[in-house]
Amino acid sequence: MASEASLHPSPAFARAQVSAHARSGHDPAPGDIEDDAPGLRARWIQGQLTRSFLRQSRVRQPLGLLLILTMAALCWGSGSHLAVSAWLAVGLLISAMRRRVVSLHAGKHQGASSESLNLFLARAAPVFILEAPFWGVSVLLFFARIPEANQFGCWLVLTLVVYGPITRLALVPFLLYWSMNGFFVVMLACVLYGVFLGPMQGSLNYWFVGLTLLHWVVILGLGRAIHANQEEHFGLQYDLALRERQATEAVSTKNRFLAAATHDLRQPVSALALYADFLKENPETHAELAPKIAKATAAVSHLFDSLFDLSVLDSGKVQLSVEPVQIADVVRDLQLQYEPLAEAKNIRLRVRTGQATIQSDPLRLRRMVGNVLSNAIKYSPPGKKILLAARLQQGDVVVEVFDQGIGIPADQIEKVFEEFYRVNDAATPAADGVGLGLSLVARLAKALKSEVRLDSVAGRGTRCSIRLGDLRGGGTANPPGG
Repeated sequence: MASEASLHPSPAFARAQVSAHARSGHDPAPGDIEDDAPGLRARWIQGQLTRSFLRQSRVRQPLGLLLILTMAALCWGSGSHLAVSAWLAVGLLISAMRRRVVSLHAGKHQGASSESLNLFLARAAPVFILEAPFWGVSVLLFFARIPEANQFGCWLVLTLVVYGPITRLALVPFLLYWSMNGFFVVMLACVLYGVFLGPMQGSLNYWFVGLTLLHWVVILGLGRAIHANQEEHFGLQYDLALRERQATEAVSTKNRFLAAATHDLRQPVSALALYADFLKENPETHAELAPKIAKATAAVSHLFDSLFDLSVLDSGKVQLSVEPVQIADVVRDLQLQYEPLAEAKNIRLRVRTGQATIQSDPLRLRRMVGNVLSNAIKYSPPGKKILLAARLQQGDVVVEVFDQGIGIPADQIEKVFEEFYRVNDAATPAADGVGLGLSLVARLAKALKSEVRLDSVAGRGTRCSIRLGDLRGGGTANPPGG
């Protein structure tokens, strides 16, 4: 089939929007979707964390270079100018590499999707991780090798190096752990060398080892806390933006709903008023006008019934009357009910069914399948065939309605479950009704824990498949948005 849509448990158009964003290479913003698809919230949060990390890396680039130059200047008097020069050269190289990575992100990956950003960061991770052992080895340059005032300055620089970027590194946990573990492993090795083998030998200096271990534990704990806080922050942003979009859409939908309902009420009500005036002036025409008045009255009544059903289903307070239902009985009842309508349009209605029993609400089950069948008859030209079939598929009962009607264009198939929506096609004949049939089907399917799927080809026909849910022990419908 050219197009297909399914409803269970979230709107199909939400999944379609997510897929479209994935194909385009961009993350959907919270305000761009109608419902939260599985994993989308986590993906959006991860994308924001990664973007924030790269943005902060670009801003703090000059500070990192300044700290390297400051450390080299403080250690210059250590007596080993060659070692300091080599350390400085490595630091400048790492700084240049990091600048290159940040520039690439700003130039080519600014609007990329989370997947693309994560792949980019995974490739660039060694550049950020290399900074950690580079700074850890600096302890060998100044530990007990330069004046105490300079050593104090070097320890301050290392404190800034560790605590300064913690808020940035905590945004990406794997970078935090690799960087901090790399830094403290190298630093601890250098401190142990200085205390046990180097110039700081003596029991009074063992406290350096304990202090290093304490800082290691504190930094990792602080990083985890910052990451959790930032995740919550972006999660709240996502939830607020999503709720704002849903509220806006709800108001817009309500306005469209009222406008469409008013439009559909105006025609039969106006017709009733005209018929009443004409009958008042020409009472002898009652036989001719009575069927027209009955038809207009039925249209108004049907609209009010449909609006009431929608209101009840949307309220989430539907009380289901669950009992054993014989599917063959349901199919035969629907055949008896709709066969006269089909014959009136010269449409042949065929049925096929097997023996199966499920726990469901028989009245609403008939209403759900009946709306689909009514729609098929309404949009099928004379001389065509419609098949109503029920069968077992993988342990579930599946009811299908096949028609040879006008079909649904691919760009409209996701919209037919919306209130008052009618297929907009020049080849579509004018049909009675108010456009609420499939909207009610979607809500009834939700209440009955069923799955509705449409396959359609414009000009050739439509297949509607309903995989019926079994409501064992259930008497209350799920709210449609639940």
